[in-house]
Amino acid sequence: MSWVQEHVPELAGCEPVHECVIQLPGHERQIEFEELDLNGAVCGARCQGTGTYGFGSAGQALAAASGLADDDRWIAAVGAALARERTWTGTGRRAMLLVKEASGEMFHATASQNRQSILRHGLDWRRMGTAPGIAGSREPELPAVFLCESREETGFFTGMSRLPADVWAVRVDGRWVENGPDGWMILPEPVPPERLRLVRG
Repeated sequence: MSWVQEHVPELAGCEPVHECVIQLPGHERQIEFEELDLNGAVCGARCQGTGTYGFGSAGQALAAASGLADDDRWIAAVGAALARERTWTGTGRRAMLLVKEASGEMFHATASQNRQSILRHGLDWRRMGTAPGIAGSREPELPAVFLCESREETGFFTGMSRLPADVWAVRVDGRWVENGPDGWMILPEPVPPERLRLVRG
């Protein structure tokens, strides 16, 4: 990579610290993405099918490879997702990353014991109380709200719960969602009560 040799010669020949494939929104094309340093300040990207390359920060590399503007909202959302992921502890990073602007409703399953707190404060992992997570965890698995794309998918979670469970519809218009490390979608921000409705109690 001549760009690396010219701009960051100390990293030339080094193995990437992280590699993943990023799905382009509204396309079947994907971007092969590499972080060459631990902070994600030096990255490389290549768009499959077009062969276009980009180097620099995550945003610069993704913009050049995808043909989108540096200030495109999707570029910013993917950059934020990658930055958050670097701070995760106890879970690995994603080999495939999907970030998309959501619309309509998605669904969240949680212990019925949390209902009053959710009605007052919304969905917020920072307020996790005495009730365990739907999968039995005592602490938030990620700093995010886990979502299902259909109400039917929540049956997987309510079926594993040892406690009575509620299902909430979450209005996600204008929010950016991404795939979690286990495939389920996540929303990396709290959800206020006015965006929620109880659909199964």
